[in-house]
Amino acid sequence: PPGLVYHPDEARQLLADAGYPRGRGFPEVSLLYGLRGANSGVATEIQALWREELGITVNLRGQEWKVYLNTQSLVDFDLCLSGWVGDYNDPQTFLDMFVTDGGNNLTGWSNPKYDEMLKESEATPDQVKRMQILQDMERILIDDDTPIAPIYNYVGMSLYYPDKLAGFEPNFVDDHRCGAFYIPGRKP
Repeated sequence: PPGLVYHPDEARQLLADAGYPRGRGFPEVSLLYGLRGANSGVATEIQALWREELGITVNLRGQEWKVYLNTQSLVDFDLCLSGWVGDYNDPQTFLDMFVTDGGNNLTGWSNPKYDEMLKESEATPDQVKRMQILQDMERILIDDDTPIAPIYNYVGMSLYYPDKLAGFEPNFVDDHRCGAFYIPGRKP
């Protein structure tokens, strides 16, 4: 599904309808994030955007990686910046993360219908039907219950000279084994 879209006017109206015009009276919230990679910049951007567009105060709660992982596992946060890179080429690599009591479900969210649909998808040999079940699960996750709000995707970029280096093949996890590379015209 398309998921959440950027509509600040609608967000401001929803806040006003809930009794928080221009964010006035809205409780302060904190955003937990791990101190690695681009997380600090993303967290700062979220904080600025919510302040400018909605009048909401977001306190940043950056933590060293191991501390962050522990805090996240305790579900001790208002909002949490988190990410996942698929480790195999199937939607299930993302969708099974949110099953009730699953080891990767660090949201505290639970939906029995979603859990049942995952079991059904795993038992369905018909791939067209299975993909439809997974799409329906995605709708629950993104449109109906919304325990997560995907805001960006990782992008990988590789530059190389194919006439000087062969064996480099794009793949889902952007993993490239040096042993697969060879110089064109020479036996691999």
